[in-house]
Amino acid sequence: GEHRPCSFEDCEEGIAVTVSTSLRGRVPGQAVISDIVVAQQVVAPRSRIARAFGVSPLARATRRLYRAALGELAVGQMLNQLGTQWDVLHGVPVDRLNGQIDHLVIGPPGVFALFTENYPNQEIRVNGDTMTVGMRRVDDIPAVRRLAGSAAERIGAVAERVVPVVPVLVVIDPATKQIETLVKTIQTDTNEAVISME
Repeated sequence: GEHRPCSFEDCEEGIAVTVSTSLRGRVPGQAVISDIVVAQQVVAPRSRIARAFGVSPLARATRRLYRAALGELAVGQMLNQLGTQWDVLHGVPVDRLNGQIDHLVIGPPGVFALFTENYPNQEIRVNGDTMTVGMRRVDDIPAVRRLAGSAAERIGAVAERVVPVVPVLVVIDPATKQIETLVKTIQTDTNEAVISME
């Protein structure tokens, strides 16, 4: 892996960030965690009063990244429970637009590209490729399909055969889920909605 230490002038505590360049060496949420560290380096330290009142040390823009990292870590923990017949890779780059698969899962039934979104306590509605979070429309489903398709092309080119990659969107901790039309929906427990698009 590549080791990039911070000098004390660059970051408050001289934190060293290790970025693995090997797919097998990557951990869940690695890219997002690295983004958080970089973004927080320019944030002024909290005052004593802010600390006393419990003001978050995270900048407003970094909080979304933090939730994303928590979601990827939660999914990574679930995937660690898969048996030895499964191979799990985290943070797999798939295209030149910085597209990345959070977790590529390879096992006897096939190859699955898992994408994690953390929408805590928000209403999720899915109707075909249209997904809304609260009142806001998001492009998560088309993006997941596009990245899984890119992964299938790259894997197929190396394997010299067609290798289908099933896109899976994992929504962490939604308040409610309403799936109107989708090929397949799997409910893993009350805090996650796993939407598999075969």
